Amino acid sequence: MKEELQFNKHNFISITKDSLTDFYKIIKIMGEGGFGKVYEVENKKTLEHFACKKLSKININNLDKLKNEISILSQADHPNIIKIFEVYESNRSLYIIMELCKGGELFKKITERAQKKNMYTEKDAAEIFKKIVSAIQYCHNQGICHRDLKPENILYLNEDENEKNNHLKIINFVFSKYFKINKLSSRVDSIHYAAPEVLQQNYNEKCDIWSAGVLLYLLLSGHLPFIGSDETEIYGKIKSIQYDLNKELWQNISDEAKDLIKHMLVPQDERYSAKEVLEHPWFQIVNNIKDKKLNIDFNVFKKYSEETTLKKVVLLFIATRLNEKEIDELKKNFKSFDTNSDGQISYEEFEKGFYDYQNEKNLFNKNDIKNIFNVIDVNKNGLIDYSEFIAASLVGRKEIIERRLLDAFGTYDKNQTGKIKKDDFIKALHIDISLQEKGFTKIVDDLSKDDFVDYNEFLKIMNK
Repeated sequence: MKEELQFNKHNFISITKDSLTDFYKIIKIMGEGGFGKVYEVENKKTLEHFACKKLSKININNLDKLKNEISILSQADHPNIIKIFEVYESNRSLYIIMELCKGGELFKKITERAQKKNMYTEKDAAEIFKKIVSAIQYCHNQGICHRDLKPENILYLNEDENEKNNHLKIINFVFSKYFKINKLSSRVDSIHYAAPEVLQQNYNEKCDIWSAGVLLYLLLSGHLPFIGSDETEIYGKIKSIQYDLNKELWQNISDEAKDLIKHMLVPQDERYSAKEVLEHPWFQIVNNIKDKKLNIDFNVFKKYSEETTLKKVVLLFIATRLNEKEIDELKKNFKSFDTNSDGQISYEEFEKGFYDYQNEKNLFNKNDIKNIFNVIDVNKNGLIDYSEFIAASLVGRKEIIERRLLDAFGTYDKNQTGKIKKDDFIKALHIDISLQEKGFTKIVDDLSKDDFVDYNEFLKIMNK
């Protein structure tokens, strides 16, 4: 049986000892917190702007949390979770290059609306909330518990843009844990969003659902459900689950919205899972987002399935680097397939998408669809992840590919010699040669007849 090369977006997150300032220009400081500072930086080569989180390594406890966050965000692949691209490490600090979110915190948007007494409509609140819970379900499916979910940790990507058209990103995974291999017991700082069992230091991933329930209450009313004159009073109300849905604030809110909150702000063993939240009837308010006129060319997926292994690797690299403006249409296509909003596409969803959106019926049979699905699923987890879908959709998008190829080549050309050494290319992907020798051989054969590939050869390989 032919052995296939498996690769994932985490293969492209490099941790290097190179100097950050050799590659990035620091523009300005954006914020400062307990773990370090956040800067806006400019890539000297591409002139793109990113956020750079500078984190001190001096505190060993902090260092463990920082490495944990890097590990989680390297693996996470969801439209509403912040992307990281590179990590630079010095003797004293870690520098994480990530998406630049200039649109501000969701918390600020909510408080501004509350002050103006112009709260979200239920439809608008549902659209925001669905994105957040989709990211939570994705995390829980990967065994990740966020543990610090609050509107201060949810950012809008772009400034001066209508909230409805803006992109939401969940950030700050410093306190997150893989709950299947770690006991969840430590408290986090955000008492207003903490579930009663978190305050008692014995809980599971459903603490995120409680935090989301508090967030939904805030989105609809402009007020927190558990308030008091001091932490002791707040703790008491959370422990006894004392909150009010009968005030004047809630007179014009639907019974469905109230019912959903009642299934989230309850004891842990009665609380909904993220999947159950997304299946709640309240979300029927936003069920009209599915668009039968989406621009999906299914021949693109077929062409992708016939590409060389090298081209698939580079397309996935490009997919992980594209900004939201470049992939806005492709992102909508992804969500149209992801009917249960869990951030991944199952085979059943993929097959249904083919039948729902094909302009030419019977263009592909079941065997074709199954084969295409298996090829797009390059990490072989039985699902199509977000970046995998974007990568497969890029075939034929010549303007995007050519714009990003030089960036891809520069990433593989770590020594900036103008050539890619075969060994450097494999090291850049963190591929275990001994385990996947057949796939490795295929890449080597695709690269060149000698030990190096220059940029022109690289272009020929990508465009053949």
